[in-house]
Amino acid sequence: MEDIRELALVLKSRNLLPKHVEFSNCYNVTIVSAYDETSSEFISESVSMGIDPDTQIAFAKAIVEYNERKISKKSSSAAIKATSRSDGLAAFPVYNRNQNVSKVICQKHAFLEAAERFLWATWWDNSKIAFEINLWRPLILDPLTVDSIKNTFAIKSLRKITIRPNNSSVILTILLAENFDGGFITGGAASFNNEITDAEKRSFGELLRHLIAYEKIKTEYNIESLSFYERRLYGFGSGMWRELVLNRLNSNSKTLIALPELNFDEVIEHPNDDIISIHRCLFRNQPVFMGGKEDRLCI
Repeated sequence: MEDIRELALVLKSRNLLPKHVEFSNCYNVTIVSAYDETSSEFISESVSMGIDPDTQIAFAKAIVEYNERKISKKSSSAAIKATSRSDGLAAFPVYNRNQNVSKVICQKHAFLEAAERFLWATWWDNSKIAFEINLWRPLILDPLTVDSIKNTFAIKSLRKITIRPNNSSVILTILLAENFDGGFITGGAASFNNEITDAEKRSFGELLRHLIAYEKIKTEYNIESLSFYERRLYGFGSGMWRELVLNRLNSNSKTLIALPELNFDEVIEHPNDDIISIHRCLFRNQPVFMGGKEDRLCI
């Protein structure tokens, strides 16, 4: 906790703190939003998020991600300019830590973030890719909490999709909530196969964020004012593209996916890399994730 306070003070002294930081708590998960300006009241890509059961860690994640985005916009690195999105980008605090250790952790997070997006997008776009799907029996939540979540968000079922590349120990976990609107809400994360609990924790955080946003959108939205991200979330959550999801879930084969070689695996240099390490990984022919047609279950 003390390290996080000291980090915040250093960031403040360098004018690197966001103008706004908001805290909310839902089912023992803290969601921290960090931003200068928000483009939407539902779910905004201009808002950096920190999601974790530990409030201090959630805060640290939010302000570090805020700086990752701010710094990357000013970077001239070829790795940054390779795509307009933040796929495969990760940041990790260095302040008051061993710098080499922080860089190793940051590289790992960047690799997993790139793997998550590569595996998810490829699985959705290619119906021949094999996957596992089971009812989600949470490692991180007790049964009463699961029942409460289902009641609050009118969830009919909670399932877990698992995608395993045949040339890596990485596993992609996608939590899939089917609601009584006939739609689907997701949250996912990649991990190494010995860190499944961590992947479930991060996947649940994203799922919870999307469930909350969908509830706001469906009661208050004006379709013309929604962003691309929000239209995709609403389209799948409302059941508009239900048949696409069912078709994909029913199209399973034995074709295993493989992770290609990395095209970028680089430390991003910047003026404040003594306190925040930034790394980018992108695979060769990395597919677009938050892009393409609206009716892609890549959220």
